[in-house]
Amino acid sequence: LMKARNNARDAHLVLVNHSLLFSDLAADNAVLAEYKNVIFDEAHNIEKTATEYLGVEITLWQFRDFLNKLYQKERHETGVLIQMGRRLEAGQLQRSHLDALDKMLLSLMENVSDCRQSVQMFFAELTRMLREKHPAEGRQSYSDKQRYTAGDMLFEAVLPLYRQLSERVRRLQRELTDLIEYFKELPEDSFPYQRQLYQDLNAQSTQAEGLLNNLTFLIDADWDTYVYWYELPYRSDSDDTRLYAAPLDVGGILQERLFDHLKSAVFTSATMAVNKSFDYFQKRSGVHLQPPERVSRLLLDSPFNYEEQVFLAVPSYLPDPGHPQYSGAVKALLEQLALRLNRGTLVLFTSYAMLNNVYQGIRQTFEAESIPLLGQGIDGGRHAIINRFKSTENAFLLGTDSFWEGIDVPGKALEMVLITKLPFDVPSDPVIQARSELIKMHGGNPFSEFSIPEAVIRFRQGFGRLIRSRSDYGAVIILDNRVVKKFYGRPFLNSLP
Repeated sequence: LMKARNNARDAHLVLVNHSLLFSDLAADNAVLAEYKNVIFDEAHNIEKTATEYLGVEITLWQFRDFLNKLYQKERHETGVLIQMGRRLEAGQLQRSHLDALDKMLLSLMENVSDCRQSVQMFFAELTRMLREKHPAEGRQSYSDKQRYTAGDMLFEAVLPLYRQLSERVRRLQRELTDLIEYFKELPEDSFPYQRQLYQDLNAQSTQAEGLLNNLTFLIDADWDTYVYWYELPYRSDSDDTRLYAAPLDVGGILQERLFDHLKSAVFTSATMAVNKSFDYFQKRSGVHLQPPERVSRLLLDSPFNYEEQVFLAVPSYLPDPGHPQYSGAVKALLEQLALRLNRGTLVLFTSYAMLNNVYQGIRQTFEAESIPLLGQGIDGGRHAIINRFKSTENAFLLGTDSFWEGIDVPGKALEMVLITKLPFDVPSDPVIQARSELIKMHGGNPFSEFSIPEAVIRFRQGFGRLIRSRSDYGAVIILDNRVVKKFYGRPFLNSLP
């Protein structure tokens, strides 16, 4: 970490992804060196990434990882405390120092064991209690999110275990602090790796404080500028219930902690504008909070001739996406396109459930006709199946989520893009739900002011997978007839280049 930070400090230009930038921001610039100018590529993703990294989470794994780094006794004793004991034996400290440090280490190891017991008890009871409120039948992942507020009194039954856990972690942190203070009084180079162990202890003490603060924040759930939710494990033998909180409005946070400290910031993206305006992006990202004279805008035309390069079709005869026969109609259409056109095709879904359903429904036909079929999460991970898709002639690739953007497949490997449904966010998602409520509370219309713009941006990203160069040609087929039959379909069509 220190080496990376030093390299960043010495460099004139540092390339990082959004995740690292915002995780560094959340950690008060603990990783990246100071910077005054930023260029954001794919800037339409700023709000989503900032929401994730400026939020709070607590998991069983976080506590276990923290405690295991300090001390773990399984087949072999490991951890910072064990390393320190061994280094002390190889050093040149006086017996009085050795005795004092040995006593501190033994007490810390006992406290680690106590904390480990409290962690397991707390998460086991928390999971049991929440499963009673929300049974796990049919849950396949952590994607089932349940929102909560302070008024729900959700954690009342586990408060005694929470208090016990908090007190034990506080005691552990106090003893770590005492050990760190004792370290400061020791002569330099008293034993091997003295400075490294000192840094490790400081890191563990900081992590203990962070875990305590986050757990308290999530249990209290009393900040009305955040939305809170929990996710239960789908495995019945797991106690890894996860607690989360996310800021409702990242714009103010970014203004205060990032934009106000920069000399300049450039935001660029092919899909940042909605209805040829940057207003939506500016409001969601916090740029609108800057003085007007500080903000310049430039909307550029695409370098591609879409009228000549793209054939756009909407088969309006298909059932509505909510109709029971919709999935079957999509399967039939995919089989017809594969048999008649035999082109490299990317099919974009808005849910894994429908992707899997369609994949299983067409697999037999595709195998019989020797048509390559690739499914995200079925035939491999994202990068693996993209590479297979690029190198396989006339393949069909079924993807969701991350496949709507960031895929670059020029040439004949990709000549058709099928959009199964307009990519609206799941309305029951806690963050989406809470932000919609906030807009409504201020007299706005969350559907037109939030849901549609977000879906339009994602829709344009999906459309943009087809044409990656001036020599590309192909078709985009929208299988959701709402784009022509519903009043809110017009913004989607108007957004296309």
